[in-house]
Amino acid sequence: MNLRVRRSSALIDRLSGATREIDEALAARSGELTTSFDSRARALDDALLDRSDALIGKLSQTTREIDETILARSGELTDKLSGKAREINDTLGARAEEIAGALLYLVSPAAGFVTGESIAVDGGLLCRV
Repeated sequence: MNLRVRRSSALIDRLSGATREIDEALAARSGELTTSFDSRARALDDALLDRSDALIGKLSQTTREIDETILARSGELTDKLSGKAREINDTLGARAEEIAGALLYLVSPAAGFVTGESIAVDGGLLCRV
């Protein structure tokens, strides 16, 4: 019986030692994996930030180009609309500024949600009829 106890005790000691070695190996490997994961996560964060910065830059450039195009087109449209306003002035007797103001509103960003509307710029003629 004494021999069995010694063998069991030796076996328990070896199992305890093996368990400690396994725990230490797992802890070391876990640390390596955590470090590897953290560095990969940082690399992904950096890549995402770089990519988002590039996209923001492109978006800002595109927005500036759109704004410049709108400004250029609004100048062209203002000239055309002023010509049309002068024609209307000759027909209705209205001043060009009275007509051009309504037309400029319609081509401005302020009228961005105005769709499918008829705006009467007739000096109240429609109300008198």
